[in-house]
This record gives sequence, C-alpha cells and structure tokens, in this order.
Amino acid sequence: AERCLLTHFCSRRGNTIQSPPISTLLFDIDDMLYDVGTDFTAHRNGWGAQSFMVEHLYFPSFESAKKLRDEYFERYHSTAKALTIAEQEGKFPPLPPRVENSKLKRFDPHDLAEWWAQKLDFSLLRASTKTS
Repeated sequence: AERCLLTHFCSRRGNTIQSPPISTLLFDIDDMLYDVGTDFTAHRNGWGAQSFMVEHLYFPSFESAKKLRDEYFERYHSTAKALTIAEQEGKFPPLPPRVENSKLKRFDPHDLAEWWAQKLDFSLLRASTKTS
C-alpha cells in the first residue's frame, strides 16, 4: 500500500496519493541545533524516555526503564530504535492484569514523539547561561 509520510499535507486522488514536492530537509544531529549546556538532551533521554516507558509501556519503575533504555540506546543510539528492538526481543515487562492491549505492538514511535511534544520541558532550550 502506498503511504504518504507527510500525512497532514497529502491528499488522495482516485487510487493515487498526491503529496507536495519536498523543498527542504532538516537533519537534527544530536546537540547541533541547540547548546548541549541546556541539559535538554539529558532531560529528553532521562525523564522524558523513562516517564513514557512507565506510563505507556508499564515498566514497574523509572530504574527498570532506565536500565533497559540505556542498554539498548548504547547499541542503537536512538530511543525509538532501542524500544522497537527491545519489544521485538521480548524485553518489555508483562502487562498488568488490569490492562488490555488490543494492539499487536505495544510500542509505537509516534506515541513517544507525541509524549515528548506534550511533556518535555522545552524551556530548557533557552540560551544556556553557562560560560566556557
């Protein structure tokens, strides 16, 4: 099935998906778009990832979430990739009895992106007051 990656901008004409031409690509190389001194990366990779794992993936604690995320992040250098592979390898904790899961996969990178968009403290991205 044909799929449009720019879902907000795509339209369907008959059986063909129409998408606008891409005029700009932006590559976010870690800590290049903002000063690492803001601690935003640590916030995203720490509390941001761990809170998502506890709330959405039912990890029993921040410590267990951190341990798994750090182990897989070291190999894959991406939280989304780390969680995708960890789930494929059966490393997620079992769901609590009170939780029904109708999804075949528990982890969806879009859920993580949405969590980060709603929950991260973007005020950390203000110019760093640290001096070298």
